[in-house]
Amino acid sequence: MVIVLIDAVEDSGAYRFKVKPGHKEGFPRFLVRDDVIPSLAPEPDRNLFPEGSKAPWIKPGRSTWTWWDRGNVLENDQYAFVDMTAEFGWEYHLVDEGWKKWGRSLPESMDKLAKLASYAAGKNVGIWVWVRWSDVNNPANDWENMRRFFSSLSKTGIRGIKIDFMDSASQERLDFYDAVAENLAKNKLMVNFHGANTPTGEERSWPHEMSREGIYGGEQNIWAAIGGQHYCALPFTRLVSGHADFTGGYFGHGPKLRGSSWTLQMAANIIYTSPMLHWVSNPADMEAAFPKDSPEREVVRNIPSVWEETIVLPPSAIGECAAFARRSGNQWYIALMNGDGKERTVSIPLNFLDKNTAYQATILRDLAEKNDGWSVETRKVTSGNALSFTMRIKGGGIVRMAPSGTRHPAPGREKEPPLFFPLQRRSGGKPCSSAATPPVSKKE
Repeated sequence: MVIVLIDAVEDSGAYRFKVKPGHKEGFPRFLVRDDVIPSLAPEPDRNLFPEGSKAPWIKPGRSTWTWWDRGNVLENDQYAFVDMTAEFGWEYHLVDEGWKKWGRSLPESMDKLAKLASYAAGKNVGIWVWVRWSDVNNPANDWENMRRFFSSLSKTGIRGIKIDFMDSASQERLDFYDAVAENLAKNKLMVNFHGANTPTGEERSWPHEMSREGIYGGEQNIWAAIGGQHYCALPFTRLVSGHADFTGGYFGHGPKLRGSSWTLQMAANIIYTSPMLHWVSNPADMEAAFPKDSPEREVVRNIPSVWEETIVLPPSAIGECAAFARRSGNQWYIALMNGDGKERTVSIPLNFLDKNTAYQATILRDLAEKNDGWSVETRKVTSGNALSFTMRIKGGGIVRMAPSGTRHPAPGREKEPPLFFPLQRRSGGKPCSSAATPPVSKKE
C-alpha cells in the first residue's frame, strides 16, 4: 500500500495540488500503484462466490458495441458485429438500448435475444445486454420484479448486463447497486454499471463487476471534443479509484475523432483499465484500419482487458503525457498519449524488457499530415534499445513486443487471462487487490 501526502492549495477560486518535496518525480507512479480504496472493501460473500473471484463464469474480455457508432440498435446489425468480434478473436458483443423493440412483446424480444446468443456462442462470443435501471427498480418483496427479470434474461444465454442511468449516489441508489449485484450473481451474470458513480472498492466485494462508468468518457466525443489534458489526467485521477468503462477505440474518420489520433484512441484502451473493454468502431472501419494479416491487426486483436504488470514510464506527467508499459503473458505493450496543446517528441528506453530475450516489435506512430492513420514499423528490439515518437496534438504512440519467433495467442482464446486481476502491478511493486482499472450516458 502506498500513501502519498499532498497539499491542497487554493488558487484563484480553484484548487491545485502541491506535491510534497521529494515525491514529485514519482507521483504519477505512486498514484497508479495505490490500492487503498479496494483494500477497504469487504471480501466476496462465500455463499455467492464459493470460488471467490475465480468463479468460472466470471471472465473479463474485449467487446464490440453498435450504439456508439450508429445509435439505433437494430437486430440484423448485431450479427455483423458478432462476426467481427469472432474475426478479431474477442470475447463479447454488447447489445445496447433498443433490443426490447425487436419483438411485439418482451418475451418475443427475449426469444430474438436468445437466437442471437446462440449464434454468437457458435462463434465463441458471449452476449451482454443493456438494461435501464428504472425497469427493475422496485424493492418490493425483496426485489421480486428484478429477480424475475434477471432470471428470464439468464435463460436467453447471455453472459452479462450493462445497467444504466442510476445517476445518483443516494443511499437508496446504493442499495439498488447491491441488489443488482447480488441478484446477478445468483444468476451467474456479470455486470457493468453505466450512468454510475465512481467505484469505491465494490469490485473486490462483487468480483463479477467488470466495469463501471463514472467517467467523462468516449461517448462524449459524439457531442463535443474531449481535451488532450483530460485524456492524460485520467490515469492518475479517476482511474486511481478503480476500473473505468471509458468506451474508446474509434478508428473511423471525420468529426467523431474530435482531433484525436488513431494511436491515442488505441492507447486509451491500453492505459485505461476495464476488464470489460469496449471497442466502438464498426466492421467496415475496423477492416479498413486493420487489414487481414497486417501487423497492425495483430496489435489490436492481442490487446487484453487485464494485465499482469504495469510500469508508468518517465515521460508521464498528469494532464501532459501518459506513458505506460504493460505486460500480459510474454507480450509487452507501450502506450503513449499527448495531452499538450503542441507536438511532443519522447524517447522510451526499453530497459524493462528481459535482458536475455530479443523481441519482435510492431510500432504505430502518428502521421504529421492526418490523424486518421498511422505509420507502421516492424523491427527487432532488445532491452538495450530506445524508441522515439513524435506525437501530434491529442496524438500518441503504440508498441507491441513479443519474443522473436513466437506468435502470442490472442488473450482469452488459446490462453485464458487471469480471472481476477490486480488493479496495477509495477516492476518491483506488489499487486493491488482490485479486479481492475471508468460522466454519464446521454441516450434518451
